Amino acid sequence: MKIPSLLALFLSGGVLFTGLLLSTDDVSIFWDAVSLFIVFGGTIAATSISFRLTKIMKLVKVFFQRILKDKGLAEYHEVIIDLMKLGEAYRTNSRKFKPMIDNLSDPFLKDAMMTFTDGVLEKKEFFHVLNNRAENSYQHHIQDANKFKIIGKFPPAFGMMGTTIGMIVLLSNLAGADAAKTIGPAMSICLITTLYGVALANLLVIPIAENLTTGAKEIYFKNSIIIEGVKLIQQKQNPVIIAEVLNSFLKPGDRVDWKKAVK
Repeated sequence: MKIPSLLALFLSGGVLFTGLLLSTDDVSIFWDAVSLFIVFGGTIAATSISFRLTKIMKLVKVFFQRILKDKGLAEYHEVIIDLMKLGEAYRTNSRKFKPMIDNLSDPFLKDAMMTFTDGVLEKKEFFHVLNNRAENSYQHHIQDANKFKIIGKFPPAFGMMGTTIGMIVLLSNLAGADAAKTIGPAMSICLITTLYGVALANLLVIPIAENLTTGAKEIYFKNSIIIEGVKLIQQKQNPVIIAEVLNSFLKPGDRVDWKKAVK
């Protein structure tokens, strides 16, 4: 479990709750069932019209896997080490080469090596296919992230709807002896609905979108490393050369120490 990410997940809600506690002695004043229904119900309704809810739930699951289980993050070190081992096995015609492919954990690397060993495509066509797969995969992931950016517009919009409803109720009851009694509840719906909309969008939906966008970029970068590594394997380069070339993709502090990797 990724502890810093887990703490950040709780911190997002903790900041809001702490702010509410510091602002008043009675936190219950921030609870309003009507406002909750308008914002959450409206957001779910608009989302279900715009997208398939099953797809959205899968993306939410991916988000929590990244946060809680540290899944979906591009493990550059492991990929480079796997490419070094594959390169050495292919260069020396080792019998371990094909079994190693079956045991690969990275789906893009495994798919690339299986296509490579099939030998159906020519060299130029093979790498054209790999580049297309990496690009198309990136576009699919970005599209998924953009869905949450779109959903992030819904809660504030329904918050404004609640504000409008509250103002209508307020203005329609200004006349009469009971006007003073209706001002409080009406203003409550106005302001609390806006609060719910802003909080839902900025503490949950938009962070999910940014998290998925970051994941898409990491995966695309990782796949670019794999494509370059497969080229070096095809050239039967030494594992040390493979490591040094692929290390050029990474920052100095993040690079693989091939001296330890080859042991």
